[in-house]
Amino acid sequence: PGDKFRYGQFQCAGPACLFYKDCDYANARSAYTSAMMGCTNISYFLNATKLMPSILIVDEAHKLEHVMCDQFSFKIHIDTWKKHIQTLMKKFDEKEQLADLFQAVKTLYDLDKKNEDWIDLEAINNLRSGVSTIVSSLGEYLEMVKAAGISPRSLTKEQREDLEKLYSANSFFREMYDPIFFLALKPENYIPLDIVDKENEKTAVFKPLHASDFSHLVFGRSQKVLLMSATIRGASLFAKDLGIPEKEYAYIEVPSTFPAANRGVHVMRGLGAFTYKSRDQILPKFVNVIDKLLETKFEGQRGLIHTVSYDNAEYIAKNSIYKSRMIVPKTDSLLELEKLVEQYENTVLVGPNLIEGLDLKDDLCRFIIFLKTPWASLGDKWVCKRKDENVKWYYREAALQFIQGAGRATRHENDYSVILTLDDQFGILLDKGREFFPEWFLDAIV
Repeated sequence: PGDKFRYGQFQCAGPACLFYKDCDYANARSAYTSAMMGCTNISYFLNATKLMPSILIVDEAHKLEHVMCDQFSFKIHIDTWKKHIQTLMKKFDEKEQLADLFQAVKTLYDLDKKNEDWIDLEAINNLRSGVSTIVSSLGEYLEMVKAAGISPRSLTKEQREDLEKLYSANSFFREMYDPIFFLALKPENYIPLDIVDKENEKTAVFKPLHASDFSHLVFGRSQKVLLMSATIRGASLFAKDLGIPEKEYAYIEVPSTFPAANRGVHVMRGLGAFTYKSRDQILPKFVNVIDKLLETKFEGQRGLIHTVSYDNAEYIAKNSIYKSRMIVPKTDSLLELEKLVEQYENTVLVGPNLIEGLDLKDDLCRFIIFLKTPWASLGDKWVCKRKDENVKWYYREAALQFIQGAGRATRHENDYSVILTLDDQFGILLDKGREFFPEWFLDAIV
């Protein structure tokens, strides 16, 4: 029934919810945590700290570093913090400490993120102290409520709403606890960022530079760990970034069973280098090249164009003479994308977020075009810092993106497709980052 579902809350109300015992999510979570074998995403596994599997298998492990750094990022959306602190002020007497906590949050929210000397130890320590106290005292209070056997149905609507807010605040502060702990432990490992959304709402983000500080939270909970991916090239760098000691892992790489002739990579040299400065001049030229390819090589065939950005995708879809064939999918349509492609015999998908997760087998995709070499954005302060530390990391990231993007077609041994790259910068990537391309991929380059 529709009245059993709650939308728009920042956190689940937990046991304060009238329908908690009937909650599909809560019941599925309980079944998962008690099962002999379970399947979940790595973010959930990181949060479910009581899970101690004897064997942990992580698929798509090339993304593990990014997932871990995002997971342990500390985020401040000021209105959310204000809401939860106000909830606690109405219930508890520690109003001065709560006010100090909010002031620490506001100090970090307002600081100049461009300043290299950004670390405010007093604010960070006040933040850690305040959240630690809240997690402890609020947790004890809710345990007392639980032990008293108070049923939400026995409460008035106002009492139940107050209890829901406390459970919501408890979930929020527990979620903040680990990121704040690690921020206070090693603030020099964090990069401060300001993220502004479409509504011009700002979120302050403190993102860790390295996942190695958190490796024990993944690998220390299992006797054996298997990390799998088609793109774990550069194993020593991969292991170092994840904090895995050299003598504690074995690396196994197997060749592709797909014939190289069925997945040929054609490097179209001499068309020009696609850079931030050359974009306005190079895009019209590349659109003309794409149009000629669609006319002479790929008439009546479905395909995919990787564009790195939505601006590039929209430009192509607007200016190509074959715009009627093109679809620029947005995030909300990605789950139904394969069904969407099937509706038309010559669909061309155009977009920046089509690198992974698509299974465009057989006639669903016969060609893939890379408009631009998929370098990580240097407009991202975190990326710039990582590149400055080790430029090989930057080449490896681009190589993995290219290999993943090229793998959206030719999905089995009898399948086939053509991959083309228009950007002369691919030559730089191939030269500087050749070690990060497996032999089975290099064999397919024409």
